[in-house]
Amino acid sequence: NTPLKMIDTKRLNRHVSSLLGDEDVFSGSILDNITLGNTEISFQDVDLVCKIVGLDDYISKQQQGYETHVDPQGKKLPFNIIQKILLARCLVTKPSLILVEDNWNGIEPQIRQQVINHLTNPKHDFTLIAISNDEAFTSQCSRTIYLENGQLVEN
Repeated sequence: NTPLKMIDTKRLNRHVSSLLGDEDVFSGSILDNITLGNTEISFQDVDLVCKIVGLDDYISKQQQGYETHVDPQGKKLPFNIIQKILLARCLVTKPSLILVEDNWNGIEPQIRQQVINHLTNPKHDFTLIAISNDEAFTSQCSRTIYLENGQLVEN
């Protein structure tokens, strides 16, 4: 019963994370791109999330590891690595609400399934709202709502 205008947006943003189609990486290190410069995020949390999204193998092969420089919009980076960095960014803050648009076509099937398993694991302490056409993903969700002829229909 709190009016929307009364909610502190900075406080709200600490609890909400999103990965939508318009997200991109920026010029800086891989670590900066994941943490967005938030020094309160522990390296252990970054490392764990990178394992979940399958980014750890790429980072371990880079001479500068997490300090590897990323060009603006990820020029010179494979598309799947950009997607993994964005996924890691979405998960690393341990949000209460995660909003994702499932557009991870470039990610290897095994890693994709690993991410889906993580996002849909009922033991996690977050709410997931996802937009997806992938039946393998939606079948693992506890509740599914479809858009049919412009109407929302619950399965």
